[in-house]
Amino acid sequence: MDNTSKILTFLDRKNDFLIHTLELPLSMQESHISSTAESTYKTLLLNSLPLIVFLKKEETFGLYVDSIIPEFLFKLEANSAGQFRSLLSPEDLSQDFKEVTGSLRLKKYIPFQTEPYSSVVDINETNLEELSTQFLRKSYQLESKIIISKDLHRSMLINRVPKSNIDRLEIIDPIKIDNYLKLNNSLIEKILESNDSTNIQIEMEKSGFTFLVERPINFNCKCSKEQFLPSLIQIYKQEGKSFFSKGNLHIRCDYCKKNYYFSENDLLSFKIN
Repeated sequence: MDNTSKILTFLDRKNDFLIHTLELPLSMQESHISSTAESTYKTLLLNSLPLIVFLKKEETFGLYVDSIIPEFLFKLEANSAGQFRSLLSPEDLSQDFKEVTGSLRLKKYIPFQTEPYSSVVDINETNLEELSTQFLRKSYQLESKIIISKDLHRSMLINRVPKSNIDRLEIIDPIKIDNYLKLNNSLIEKILESNDSTNIQIEMEKSGFTFLVERPINFNCKCSKEQFLPSLIQIYKQEGKSFFSKGNLHIRCDYCKKNYYFSENDLLSFKIN
C-alpha cells in the first residue's frame, strides 16, 4: 500500500495568497479505522496535515483534538520533511460526527529550544472541517481557510501571505478571503475533484498561479520492539513472573498497528543503555 503523497504550493502574486493542495496517501484512504468512524478520521487528517507547510527545517509538531462531545482523541505527529503518523482513539466510534466540543492543542518543537511552543484553542460545537481554520485564525491570527473534497481524498489550504514576503507593490485594498474564495470557486472545485497532481499544476499555472514547491508527505511510524521494552521491564520488576501468567505479551502500536510479541526472556536479556 502506498504511504506517500505530496503537498503542492502555489502563489497568487496579484492577491497575496498561497494555495496548498494535499492528496491523502492511499494507505490513509483505506485505513484501519472502523467504517462508522472513517469519514471522521479522514476529515481530521485532511484538516490537520496541511499545517506541515508552516514548519521550518527540522521542526516538528504534535496536534491533538481532545473531544469531550463526542468522546475521542485524535493525534497527529509530523515533521518538516513531511513524515507523519496519526491515531484516532477509540478506533470504533459508533458513528461519524460533524461537530465536536473540547479543545485543540498544538505543540511545536523547534531545534535548540528546550521548551516547545504550545497553543490551546477551545472548540464548541465546531464543524470538523473548520477545526484548523479556527485554530490558525485564533492562535496565529492568520487569514486562512481549509477546504475538503466531498469524497475525502483531497484538501486545500488557502492563506494570505504577509506583504513583506512578496517582492511587489503593496495592495492598497486587499481582497477579503471570503471574497477571494468566491472569486476562485470554480477553480477550487476543479482542483478538489482532480486525482492527478500533474493536471493540478497545469490547471493552476493556466489560471495565473506560480508554482513554488512540492513537499513529499508520507506515513512513517518509527516504532520498534526496543521502544516498548523499558516500560515492560519496569512492570515486570513489580509483578514478577505473574506478568507472563497468560503466556507471551502482545502489544500493538497505536499508530501503525504493527504487532509485537514479548517473552520473559526478551525482558531479561534486554540491556537499557
